[in-house]
Amino acid sequence: DLLLRVLALAGVLLAGTQVEYGLPGVLLAPAFWWALREPRPLPYLLLIGVDIAQNFPWIVSPFALLALPLPFLITRVPANVPRSGRFPWLFYPVHLLILALLDRFI
Repeated sequence: DLLLRVLALAGVLLAGTQVEYGLPGVLLAPAFWWALREPRPLPYLLLIGVDIAQNFPWIVSPFALLALPLPFLITRVPANVPRSGRFPWLFYPVHLLILALLDRFI
């Protein structure tokens, strides 16, 4: 069990050097998963810290600051978001398109 955890940590650290978003980008998904799974203060604080690190220096944007409470709200609303099928394949490009449009017009 300890060996598996050490290997997982090494994998995360190594992956963080190989992706565009760096280590905060790699840690964002597990931090969000932990906050959704265990709605306690520590997972939320970790998620917000990773999110701030991921978005720095843009976190000073008023829109980014308004997004900080979203993890708290998301975990309080029961939702059955599909993890397979078409939704994940459509969500990613559509959300990037929305962000690009916001960037262009704001």
